[in-house]
Amino acid sequence: MFNRTVVLLEPPLFDCRAPHLGCATLVAALRGAGYETVFRDLNVEAILWLLAPQRLAEGAHRLKARRGDGVRYARAKDCADLLPSATYQAIADLRDPQRFYDPRVHRAARSTIDSALDLQALACHEQLQVSLCPQQYNGPYRAGSLRDLLIATADRESNLFLPFFEQCVAPEVLESDPLLVGVSISNVFQVIPGLTLARLLRSEGLHVIVGGPL
Repeated sequence: MFNRTVVLLEPPLFDCRAPHLGCATLVAALRGAGYETVFRDLNVEAILWLLAPQRLAEGAHRLKARRGDGVRYARAKDCADLLPSATYQAIADLRDPQRFYDPRVHRAARSTIDSALDLQALACHEQLQVSLCPQQYNGPYRAGSLRDLLIATADRESNLFLPFFEQCVAPEVLESDPLLVGVSISNVFQVIPGLTLARLLRSEGLHVIVGGPL
């Protein structure tokens, strides 16, 4: 029987408060046309995966084992032991329907999450900078260079989200045996993570379409 399953993926990184609507529109159109459509907000999934207490503890351990100096290293190492529990609480605060609207709590929670993302980025590669406020995914490669993108999407050392894609995304997408997979790239900070994901899925023999404003 003809497989009518389509998988749409929104890769990291962008501000979780402002998800893009392109995939939601496509989901409605595809389901209306009779296709079984699966959509995953990998931005939220990947951030929560990275910020799980055990992974933050592992990141702190890797960071302490690295040789580095400067303000950024010192700040990350100073708060490394406290971040797993503090980040767990910050995520809980942002999910609480009352505390979410408390400006002081909200700002503090987002600041903690940015510190945790910075720790994981620094533990991954000394040139990688990742945060939600300001929104950024910047590292040793340029998103506007095709040569850099070919290298970046194959570079395990500097690719913060590749383990998440390999462990949590590719196996489930492959299990659904989709007709095609769509990867939406709407801002410059999604380019390297999104194309890394596309490359991984292509390597598994899937038909991948990349779309979005960028």
